[in-house]
Amino acid sequence: MNKIKVYRYVIFSLVLLNLVTLGIFLYLGRPGLGRNPNPDKIIISRLNLDDSQREAYRKLKLEHMAQMIKLVERNKQLHYQYFSLLKSDHPEIGDAGSVQKEIALVNFKIDSVTFDHLIRIKALGSADQKEKFNNLIDALSKTFAQIQERNR
Repeated sequence: MNKIKVYRYVIFSLVLLNLVTLGIFLYLGRPGLGRNPNPDKIIISRLNLDDSQREAYRKLKLEHMAQMIKLVERNKQLHYQYFSLLKSDHPEIGDAGSVQKEIALVNFKIDSVTFDHLIRIKALGSADQKEKFNNLIDALSKTFAQIQERNR
């Protein structure tokens, strides 16, 4: 009889521990509490985009994503190439410098494409939306930094 009570206590404790763990994961899964916020939701909600603006924004987003996918893939390839130079017993400094310059150029293009994308989003808005956009830039900068950090 005593063993049964111990087993019940252990099982109850494990079930309780699982429920607490599940609760923590659900709590941390909420936007803003452990996950990175979605830039789309931030832009659409804070700028109060109407239906036609949302459609134009969606098109801009698709164009931007297509450009970014190519650039991010190129960045990955260059990093692989760069660190593969270490496989050699005597890596060439000139080769490494050349790849570093290409990586810097791709990162510059990523920033330029994003900057141009944001200019086009700002142009979608009315005067009051443009003022809201100016206030939104800080939040977007933090969001983009979180996304960059997560992707590293």
